[in-house]
Amino acid sequence: MVAVRFPPAFTHCHNSVSEINIAFDVYSDTSGLEYWLHEEDSQSGKKGDLYRIVYGPRRPPYPPNTVC
Repeated sequence: MVAVRFPPAFTHCHNSVSEINIAFDVYSDTSGLEYWLHEEDSQSGKKGDLYRIVYGPRRPPYPPNTVC
């Protein structure tokens, strides 16, 4: 998914999972849809690989390029 360009409805922020010590680029919209992509190469995946898709409750958008 490294070549995917998300539309303007999605905001970009950074997050990590401390249990596996991996950072992610998170793209989310206000309806609760999130795409978690590997921020860099690791044992668990390559940069841009999809880690997970989350769909949850609506929320306000994160400011661009911040920590989620």
